[in-house]
Amino acid sequence: MVPASDIREIEAETAGHGCCGPGALWGWSPPPLPADTEGKRRVDRVLPRSGLTVVLFFAAVVALLNVGLFLPARADLAATGLASLAAGSWCALNFWRSRHAHCAVTGAGWLALAAFAFVEAGLGHSLIHGDEGLVFLAVLGVGLLFEGAWYVARRTNAITRTSRPFDLQPVASCSLSDGDLGERVGTWRAFLTDHRLEGREIPGGIRLTLRGSPVATATLQRLVSLERSCCPWISWSISGGSVLEVDATAAQPEEVRALRSWMSG
Repeated sequence: MVPASDIREIEAETAGHGCCGPGALWGWSPPPLPADTEGKRRVDRVLPRSGLTVVLFFAAVVALLNVGLFLPARADLAATGLASLAAGSWCALNFWRSRHAHCAVTGAGWLALAAFAFVEAGLGHSLIHGDEGLVFLAVLGVGLLFEGAWYVARRTNAITRTSRPFDLQPVASCSLSDGDLGERVGTWRAFLTDHRLEGREIPGGIRLTLRGSPVATATLQRLVSLERSCCPWISWSISGGSVLEVDATAAQPEEVRALRSWMSG
């Protein structure tokens, strides 16, 4: 049985957002993955995600990028390195927690720029004619272009290990809009990326074997409850504890195909 405290934690995090809590940046980021380890819970507690805290955080990043106008070269480069380190660390952690597509680029790119700027600061001069700020913006631009392309191809801005895009058309009886359906699929895939041990076809659907935990079980139950509301044609069965078995089946052949495409990844 899932402890009541864990269920309350999950329900508080997931209320109104389909699974695992509101995404960062006022919902632009995908919902965070289940906080099923102490490390993830610590990151969720300290990472500024929305509201005034994230505004102040990125305002400080912008200030560090521009303070060099009033500083000598070495201090300017150090400030640029610090700004890139802060922004890159935020994006890297946000990618770890939500798989937000552009953060895969901006996290790595800004952290690399931070290392480069700190080397320049050690040397005492810029190696790229003072264009570090332009490189920072270029990394952001490439990241946004990557996310746009990913969304067009996958209908979600969350990156998961699955390589097959979900065909939205067969699920004609789903009550979600295309946009909400794409977000829901991305949320499921992010959850399955962290918890799937095995998936195999069974008559009428698919059986998933998942890595269990109290938080994962509560999250799964919440997701299945949402699916029963929008897709009543899916029959669900959940059993197990530290290892979960989930059977998802349907009656019509086209629904079975859609279900397997969605969850087999």
